[in-house]
Amino acid sequence: MTVHKRHADPHAFTPEMIARRAAAVLGADMDPSFPARVENVLQRSPSTRPDVVCSQDALASFVVAAAHLGAEIAASQRQSFGTADAGLLADHLARAMGVDPGISADHERIVETVADSIVNGSDEG
Repeated sequence: MTVHKRHADPHAFTPEMIARRAAAVLGADMDPSFPARVENVLQRSPSTRPDVVCSQDALASFVVAAAHLGAEIAASQRQSFGTADAGLLADHLARAMGVDPGISADHERIVETVADSIVNGSDEG
């Protein structure tokens, strides 16, 4: 029996959907209020200065930023290689966002969760 791993269509999920999916997972792992905190960041006016949004909830803002950048990196990986790998995406995303290994377990967990949400999102319903 052959098992095929489904990969999410890079155009099927917006960065906002990715952020919400990651926040739901992180809410169970880190803090039950995380989904609401991420939603609060997503609902801010685009005209709100980024430094104001980030200063109000740095981790939730980090999730949203990681979802946006991660979606771009995954699209590039899919264009180059035909697929995106969660591990490679997480490594690239961590470097792009300045997350050094061992410095912040929360930031590392967010990057891994966002990468997994992007690559395996279609498997979650």
